[in-house]
Amino acid sequence: MDGLLVTRKGDWRNAMHKAQWEMTLNDYAKPLHDMPVADIVIGDVKDCLIVHWSVTISKAIPLM
Repeated sequence: MDGLLVTRKGDWRNAMHKAQWEMTLNDYAKPLHDMPVADIVIGDVKDCLIVHWSVTISKAIPLM
């Protein structure tokens, strides 16, 4: 995941945008951290997000 953040470093619009990405990947996607990328399926991603969507839909919309 750190590699993704480094790779996308030039894409951030500002410091807040960078912080939002970091929070999303660190917190929302935490259950995926130990999984090989090749093993992650849409259901795994949905399981991570559904918890947050039911509580904070306005924060989840930019992820779609």
